[in-house]
Order: sequence, then structure tokens, then C-alpha cells
Amino acid sequence: MNVNSMPAAEVRVSPHLVQRLLADQHPELAGLGIEVLANGWDNMVCRLTATEGASRMPRSP
Repeated sequence: MNVNSMPAAEVRVSPHLVQRLLADQHPELAGLGIEVLANGWDNMVCRLTATEGASRMPRSP
């Protein structure tokens, strides 16, 4: 593996998944936009637009 390569995610995470989870678990936040801030080795971090909130999603089980 190249030192600069990121391993494939074991769990597929996307802004769409974050929106679906918000709709299911926090309906009051479901209408917010999602902006990917970081997509690293272990996690993807998204900002919930119009708030100071963020979501950190694991890329592995």
C-alpha cells in the first residue's frame, strides 16, 4: 500500500446516509444541509449547516 493511500472504507458513509439517520433519529434536524468537513482513515466528519453541530461517522465497524 502506498503511504499516501487511504484504505477502503469498511462501512460506506455518505452525506445521504447522515441525512437519513438524522431523519430517523432527530426529525427536527432532518432539513439541514450536510457538508463534508473531513473524510479520514477512521471517520467522516460532516457539518450540519445553519447550526454549530457536526456528525462523526465511523468508516469501520
